[in-house]
Amino acid sequence: MEKKIVFKETGISVQIGTIVEINDITFPLTEQIVKENPHLFEIKDDKDALLEKAKKEYPIGTWVKSLYENDIEKISSNKYIDSPWFSGDGVWTSGTHHGLKIYSNGKWAEKALFVTEDGKPIFHNDIYYYIDDCIGLCFDAFADKNHVKPSGKTFSTMRIAKEYLQAYNKWLKNGCKIDDSVVIVDGYRFQCTCFLI
Repeated sequence: MEKKIVFKETGISVQIGTIVEINDITFPLTEQIVKENPHLFEIKDDKDALLEKAKKEYPIGTWVKSLYENDIEKISSNKYIDSPWFSGDGVWTSGTHHGLKIYSNGKWAEKALFVTEDGKPIFHNDIYYYIDDCIGLCFDAFADKNHVKPSGKTFSTMRIAKEYLQAYNKWLKNGCKIDDSVVIVDGYRFQCTCFLI
């Protein structure tokens, strides 16, 4: 549970189902009562639960799109803080270069679906390029969080994908071994694991 209900009169946290007494009437608290009586109850983020979820769902090495200025970085620390003085309420952690806001007002930061061969994190609706393992052709695609990425090699641009394919095919024609192979294209290092035509 990421929310807690606070009885405004006393400041005490209560849960749905708790027996409460208001105006000499005793009854079990329901979600409907809480929603219909905002002058009596306040729904707040449960900070401990948020910090636990952040530690579990956003480990070191996870690429995220920060909720603060949409910065894209890899999480570099296992410390998560609840900090209202960092532009409002939220949960922050450390990125490679600066802080990353990973939670704010009921919304969690988007995590990368995968990282391309040339090191670019790909998020939902990003365009990426892949080389089909079986036929050795390059295709473009939209990343979708509801679908698995293709089994072939993925790249951030068509140019890098085509350069990889050309270098790999040239490399194969020169009689090099397929196992334990590495191809370098524009300074990017690729581990070759399949035969492309």
